Amino acid sequence: MKRSSLEIFDPITCCSSGRRGPNADQKLAMFNAALDWLRTQGMEVRRYDPRQQYDEYLGSAVLVKAVNQHGLGWLPLLVLDGEIVSHGEYPGRAELAALVGLDQVATAAGASRNTL
Repeated sequence: MKRSSLEIFDPITCCSSGRRGPNADQKLAMFNAALDWLRTQGMEVRRYDPRQQYDEYLGSAVLVKAVNQHGLGWLPLLVLDGEIVSHGEYPGRAELAALVGLDQVATAAGASRNTL
């Protein structure tokens, strides 16, 4: 069985962790926790910050095409196994689980331990 790979292409922000400063973005922090949870479910997750992984940005044909066609407002861009599954916002854990096709029972069990 093929292992799925999720790539996240972040927009340029002050901080991708959502943990800096007094006005930390709660939704972004919750998204980070959801990505950690996905990793525990066996999902390969790669995240790209344009300030630190510029070459990966330019090397992603999916990202370049999406930005050329739709603009930077499509970021963040979530790409599952080469296909765009979400754009323009950071989904919560339940939505993220559905996007990557995780079993709803596993999702519910995980959500009861770490609610978003």
